[in-house]
Amino acid sequence: MTFGFQNATANSPEIDTQAEAVVAFLQGFSIWSQHLHINFRHSQNNPDILIAWGDPQCATYATACTSLPTDGDMIYDSEEVWAQTSPPPQGNVDIVAFACHEVGYALGLDDSDNEAAMMHGRIPNGRRRLIAEDVDDAVALRYRRR
Repeated sequence: MTFGFQNATANSPEIDTQAEAVVAFLQGFSIWSQHLHINFRHSQNNPDILIAWGDPQCATYATACTSLPTDGDMIYDSEEVWAQTSPPPQGNVDIVAFACHEVGYALGLDDSDNEAAMMHGRIPNGRRRLIAEDVDDAVALRYRRR
């Protein structure tokens, strides 16, 4: 699965070039790759997932938003200060954790009621792991589509 960027990089001293953004998103996406047979790579040529920095108008308060697997576009709030370190500095948002969470939507998953799940609607900064429920839901969804 490929991903690319629509516009400039994040509001972040840690992610101020597109190359740094590619590394951050690959870190988040690869959390899924460890459990599913899916690989992610950066490509600006008609990517499957198009990432943009802007105003995610998908909820009253949203840090990021992904259109479900219809097109997989992701919008990350350009007003947030994004960090690649875990845990992120006070007041910053963990881009790796959010990339992992948002790609779950691009894969077709919904929010989970389980607060420990990566796909819970509110992920704490620094959560960079899937639980069995996340993986089981993704595997079940993949086989339902075949």
